[in-house]
Amino acid sequence: KKFKRHAHMPFSVRTVITDAETYYGPGVKRVLRQLERKERKLVHRLCDIEFHKNCIAYKLYPKMTRFRLDRPENQSLAQAERLRINILRAEIQYNRRQVQILRTQCNSLRAQLRQSVSVLFYLKSEEFLRQAVSRKQHSQGEIHKRKLRDLGLDVGDSVKDSVVVNLSNVTLDQKEIDLLKREIKHAHFPSRINEMEIQSAFESLFSQISKQVHDSGKLLRVKLALFNGYNDFVGSFYHE
Repeated sequence: KKFKRHAHMPFSVRTVITDAETYYGPGVKRVLRQLERKERKLVHRLCDIEFHKNCIAYKLYPKMTRFRLDRPENQSLAQAERLRINILRAEIQYNRRQVQILRTQCNSLRAQLRQSVSVLFYLKSEEFLRQAVSRKQHSQGEIHKRKLRDLGLDVGDSVKDSVVVNLSNVTLDQKEIDLLKREIKHAHFPSRINEMEIQSAFESLFSQISKQVHDSGKLLRVKLALFNGYNDFVGSFYHE
């Protein structure tokens, strides 16, 4: 009934806020504005996480990590680098917590909006929010690309172009690099995973490698790398 009642309304993405107040009152307008602000903050936090990840990957230190180490034991280059990386990691963890809070708030505001407006207006509101988020993502991405350039990193058309760092001796073709750029979150995670099956796959990979590598020291390093990779992979299904 709501949909039919307001089907004649002249909707426009540019006038969604005005239409919200005109047809549904200041309460709906306030919810929509709050949702827009929360979505923009959420994108800001996500962009900050990617920026700090790039800084860690390429050992770049923004202004927030530049400080004077007064204690003699902290004045070595290696110790200073560890402290700066720890600052960046702490910032990433803080932003991840904020992302969780913002997502919860956005979901709550969306539920309020969905209950208060027609289906057609809700779809138009989503398009309005999508465009607002897209503009914020673009502007924040440009800021971070400029910062990375100032820190000495040659950034291409996208910050994502610089994410893949090949630390192995294996040569990657372009298809493999493009796939790695998508990161682990490019697909929808299943609600449940078979950890035994994943563990079996890692053990099978180690078995294949052990047939070709006979140096015990190298095998131990490979085993530790696979063990850490297994923990990170399985943990990624349960943590942001």
